[in-house]
Amino acid sequence: SNIPHEKPMEDKEKKNIERGYFILEQAKNYISQQKFDEAINLLKQITQRYPKEAAFHSYLGLVMLKKGWNGYAQAEFKIALHYNPDDEIALKNIQQAKQTTPLKIEDKKPGFWETLFRRK
Repeated sequence: SNIPHEKPMEDKEKKNIERGYFILEQAKNYISQQKFDEAINLLKQITQRYPKEAAFHSYLGLVMLKKGWNGYAQAEFKIALHYNPDDEIALKNIQQAKQTTPLKIEDKKPGFWETLFRRK
């Protein structure tokens, strides 16, 4: 039976996700200082690394909303709600993200983020 092997794997995943939440705290600090680009950089790292963690997507959506990137924000909130239908941040903000969408989701093409975040 495979049962004995499953527990260590879970522990490893849990330890990894804790690192993600540590980075989330750093991102929240940036948000409180209005350093949205720095926050987005961190949140993009952890959403890519832990794609199923709803909270990371909802915070990324929140910062995108603050920057006026409503289309992107809406996409992140949808992902968050897919993994956690009760995610409070996503539920609270998705309607606002839907109201005005200056950037359509379809505009998201490869290379967009690279050009956006390339250091001057």
